[in-house]
Amino acid sequence: MNNMTTQQFIAYNQLKKSKGVAYVLFLFLGATGIHRVYLRSYGVAFLYLVLLLSHIFLPIMFIFTLLLCIVDLFYTSSLCDDFNYKLQREILNTK
Repeated sequence: MNNMTTQQFIAYNQLKKSKGVAYVLFLFLGATGIHRVYLRSYGVAFLYLVLLLSHIFLPIMFIFTLLLCIVDLFYTSSLCDDFNYKLQREILNTK
């Protein structure tokens, strides 16, 4: 981040994702996958939505959602770091 111009630094700070926000979304709306949408991981967010809707017909699917939530409990921080790193690289490459 030391090689960023002021404009790039401002752009990065406006677009970066917060771990705190991601975890708050996970805490309150985790089973809906909204934290994955926030981190732009749309494929897994769609999986969350499908699993959530499948609970209506197959209650056993709750177990898969619970397992996915347990994994995301530990993985959300890394996802946020990865997103911010890719954003930084993208901003630095567009001079």
